[in-house]
Amino acid sequence: MHYIWFLAISKCVSAACAGVTLLGTKLYILGGLLHHEVLFDRATSALDSYDLETGEWGKEAAFPHHSWEHSLATLLVPVSRDIP
Repeated sequence: MHYIWFLAISKCVSAACAGVTLLGTKLYILGGLLHHEVLFDRATSALDSYDLETGEWGKEAAFPHHSWEHSLATLLVPVSRDIP
């Protein structure tokens, strides 16, 4: 079996060592180290989202602290309808 990698989307500001997770139809990218001509290896607290249905990038509320070299996980917690 052979896998083929291809670029499906691009981001206007690249970030290394960012956390990524998928929730519903949105891909979330948190923090990372920015790689830009002016800001090289600067930590960020940005939270960006990519909507898989519309193909559009969005800016979410920033995380309170700079983050890099971390992982994100999507947790689905069931809700009991019996609890008032």
